[in-house]
This record gives sequence, C-alpha cells and structure tokens, in this order.
Amino acid sequence: MEKASIHPLILVSLGISVIAMVRLAVEQFSAQETGYGIVFALLALLFSGLIVYGIIRNVNMKNESKRLQDKSS
Repeated sequence: MEKASIHPLILVSLGISVIAMVRLAVEQFSAQETGYGIVFALLALLFSGLIVYGIIRNVNMKNESKRLQDKSS
C-alpha cells in the first residue's frame, strides 16, 4: 500500500494553530492562570512537533519517489 503525503495546507493550518496556542498561553500566564498557560504551551509544542514530522515525512517521500523513478528509467 502506497503511503500518502501530508497536504501542505494541513501543515499551514497547524502553523496557524501553533501561533494561536502560543498567544493564548502568554495571555493565560499574564492573567496568573498558570494551569491553562501550561496546557496551551504543551499543545503548541505538540502541534509544532507534528509540523516538523509532516515536513520531514513529505521530504523523505519525495526523495524516495525520485529514487524509484531514477531506478525504473
């Protein structure tokens, strides 16, 4: 079964979500709501990790498909 790449718009939307989560974390920390701030900061880290994973996966899949095309030629 062929692997599917992660669509770039999904990665962009995750990036926008990370920005929103960081802003919410900063607001919560400044309002002395440390628990909520930690939750939003952890969510931002999780989403950032997903973005990095998606970019690395897409690059690896692109390189693998190029190698397969070169071998078949």
